[in-house]
Amino acid sequence: MARGRGDIIGFQHADSSDDRSSKPASRRKTRTRLQGAILGSAAGIAYLSFCTKEQRDSLLDILAKSKKVADKPARSRKKVYETLLETRKRGYAISRRPRRISDELSFSVPITANDRLLASLTFRCSSMAVPESEAIRNFVPKLKAVAIQIGQDFVDQHKTDALVSAPTEPPQSKAS
Repeated sequence: MARGRGDIIGFQHADSSDDRSSKPASRRKTRTRLQGAILGSAAGIAYLSFCTKEQRDSLLDILAKSKKVADKPARSRKKVYETLLETRKRGYAISRRPRRISDELSFSVPITANDRLLASLTFRCSSMAVPESEAIRNFVPKLKAVAIQIGQDFVDQHKTDALVSAPTEPPQSKAS
């Protein structure tokens, strides 16, 4: 089986001081490490399109400072914002990567829970096996349905966890 690079986008935010630090959070040194081609993948574009403005601006600032070729588009914010706006309007991101025999198509949708972005869900295929218009018609609605279900399952699990971990009060004794 051939192994390829997936649309796995990783974000890691680490605080270099421990929780007992007397420094306010705004003065602690932090570092963010990004993994994957965020602007070159459907997963990354979907994430940036549907995350909060603060997250988006922070990630784009980091990418703009990067020396990686794949991050160079972040230096042209206007063009990036146009792509992100178009993606939001469409409801999904799409990317095409050239391969030896056939281009690889990727479609990605946001997974949200209570208006909070959790992740993006991606489907990839060969453009020869599934033409773009057919993939959009047949798979994007299914991706969206699965993303909605994952988001709802997340909310339901959160509610269940809150109920299970809620403190219980001892029964009141009857005064005789």
